Amino acid sequence: TRIPWLGTNEPETHTSGICSVTGVKFGKGITLTVAETGERFHFATNDIYCRWVENRTKSDGEDNRPIIRQSSGDKKLHGIYTEIFYQGHLCCDYMHLGKDKVFGFELTSQADSYHFTALRDKIRGAIICGAIGDAMGRQVESRSPGTYPPATWYIPWSGWRSGPIGTITGGTQMTMWLAESLVTNGRLDPADLAYRFTHEWIRGIGQATRQFVGNSKDRGLPWYQCGVNSSGNGSAMRAAPVGIFFRNDFDELKLAAGIQAMVTHNDPMAITSSIIMAYATARLLRMSVTEIDDIGTMTLFCRDLADAVDGIEECGAYTTRNDKTPSTLAKRIGIDIPRLLESKMPPREAQKELSSGAYVLESLPFALYCFLYSPGHFDRVLYNSVNESRDSVTVSAMACTLCGALNGLNRNMDRQYWTKHKGYCDHDLLPATPIDPDKDFLAELEFSSELINISDRLASCAWVEE
Repeated sequence: TRIPWLGTNEPETHTSGICSVTGVKFGKGITLTVAETGERFHFATNDIYCRWVENRTKSDGEDNRPIIRQSSGDKKLHGIYTEIFYQGHLCCDYMHLGKDKVFGFELTSQADSYHFTALRDKIRGAIICGAIGDAMGRQVESRSPGTYPPATWYIPWSGWRSGPIGTITGGTQMTMWLAESLVTNGRLDPADLAYRFTHEWIRGIGQATRQFVGNSKDRGLPWYQCGVNSSGNGSAMRAAPVGIFFRNDFDELKLAAGIQAMVTHNDPMAITSSIIMAYATARLLRMSVTEIDDIGTMTLFCRDLADAVDGIEECGAYTTRNDKTPSTLAKRIGIDIPRLLESKMPPREAQKELSSGAYVLESLPFALYCFLYSPGHFDRVLYNSVNESRDSVTVSAMACTLCGALNGLNRNMDRQYWTKHKGYCDHDLLPATPIDPDKDFLAELEFSSELINISDRLASCAWVEE
C-alpha cells in the first residue's frame, strides 16, 4: 500500500533485517534506501517507519537532506493494512494483486453543480433499489426456484403489526451502518464499523456474521481478529456505499472495500466480492444504459471487473459446489457470464449452471447476470433475481443495487414498461412479469426516508484526501 517515501525511492516491503530504531530482528518489515547517500535503514513495523520519517523531516539538518515524498490516500488506513498483514491477521495481500484502474472522469459532490442532481438520483437508486430487492427477496429466501408461486409484492415479517410491509433484513441494516460510518468519519474506520455491527440487533443474521459478533462481544477480540474465514456473500451485499463514497479514487475504494469485508469475512473470495461490488457501483454511476446494452459492452464491463481483482483469489482454493470444478469470481465474471449472455440464456437456465446460494462464488455472478440480462428494466431485474435464485435476499439486493446505480431511482420507479430501454437479451419491452406496475415500491418500503437521507449524505460526502 502507499506509505510515505523519503527521497525518490519507494520503501521496500516484506523485508527482513535488524530494526534501525529498536534493534529487534524482524522478518516482515520495511527497508528504505536513500539514493543520495546509499544509506539503508530497516524498520520492524510501518508505525516505526512513519515516526522515523516524521522525526527526520522535522529535525534541522543539512540543506541537501532528501525531501519527503508524501504518498496520497488515507495513510492511517494504509498503515493499518500493512500492520495487520505483517502480523498475519489479514488473509491475503490483496492491494498488491489485481490491475490498477483509473476512473474516466470525476463525479461531483457539489450540490450546486449541474450534474449533482443526476448523480444523487443514481446514488439513491443504488441504496434504495438494493433495499427493495432485499425486502422482496426475504419471503422466498432459501427456497428452490420454481417450487413456489412467484413473489410479486412485499410480505412483512412474521409477527408484523403495523407500518410499511416491505421489511428489510440485516444486509440492508449493515449497508446503512457502513454508509453512516463513512459519512460520519470521512473515511473508513474499521474499529468504528465493527462497533456499529456489534451494538445493534441484526435481523436474520447469517452464520459468519453471527460468529463475528461472538468473537467481538463474547471473546473480546479486537476487530482485526473477529472476521471469519468464510466465502459467504454478506460483505458483498453491503459494499455499495464504499463504491459511492470512494467513487473518484480506485485505490482507496479497493483498500476500503477489502477492509470492510475483512471485518466480518476474512477470506480472499469474500474480499474480492466486496471490491467487485464497490467497483461495479462506482463504474455504473458514470454510465448510461446505452453504454451497456450490447454483448460487446457487457463483455468489456465484466472483463474490467475481473481484471481489477485478478489474482486475489489465488490465495485460496475454491471450487464450484455443483461439480467441484476449480473456479474464481474473476473467471466466472470475466469468462462465464459473457458466454451465457451471448447465448441469451434466460436467468432460470443460467442459474442451473451458476447456482445462487449464499456461497459468493454463486450469488454474486448470478446477481450480475440478472442485472445484465435486462439492465434497463428494473422490474425484470427484481423479478428474476428474487424468483430464480436460492439466496434471494442477497442476490436480489446486489442485482437491484447495480440496476439502481445505472438507471437512478426515478427511472427505476417509473413502472411504465414502454419507457424502458431494450437490452441485448430483452426479446421485447412488454411487462413480462406479474409485478403490478401500479403499486408503489417506495411507499411500502421500511426505512425509506432514512435510506434517502443516507443516500443524499453519501452524494454530498465523497472521499477527499486531506
